[in-house]
Amino acid sequence: MGSKHHAMECSGSLPSGSNGEGWPMAPHSLASMIAANILLQEELAQKAKRERVARIIAAGPPAGSRITEEAWASWYSRGWIVCPGKKGSLVCEAVSCRKGASCATLAARGLHGDGSPIDRRSRPLCGAKTRAGGECQMRVEPGKHRCRLHGGLSTGPRTEEGRARIAEAQRRRWAKAAHGDLANAPSR
Repeated sequence: MGSKHHAMECSGSLPSGSNGEGWPMAPHSLASMIAANILLQEELAQKAKRERVARIIAAGPPAGSRITEEAWASWYSRGWIVCPGKKGSLVCEAVSCRKGASCATLAARGLHGDGSPIDRRSRPLCGAKTRAGGECQMRVEPGKHRCRLHGGLSTGPRTEEGRARIAEAQRRRWAKAAHGDLANAPSR
């Protein structure tokens, strides 16, 4: 061997799978080079996709779409959003929600996906049972499931005593329901 080859072998600077002259040593080395090339192409495609998603997220949602920045970024980076209409970390993958712009859960409470109120005429009906036995035809209050006459303006109990009173009433109600007494009870 010449001194040039000897120096390269000693320094450990030979390319992987090479005989010192840049030619593959064996057929399995060619296959590994092809696999490495395919992996490199896949990495480049993924990098291009990440850059495209970053540009979409940076541009933000279309004006007037009622999609929040958070929902927009979540949808394009993960493919789902945290449902704005449900408490906790429940996810929404429904395409019909349009990335939270028209969340079905919020629409049932009279709100757009960004939390702003829906026009009164477009809100759902209250549907509470009336004294006459029909369903209430008034529109729900924004953020509530009922109209103002059927509890839509109620803030709930504010004090500890009030919360305890409601909790006790609920326990009694569920106890009656367990014994079948609630079926014969008059409606509110």
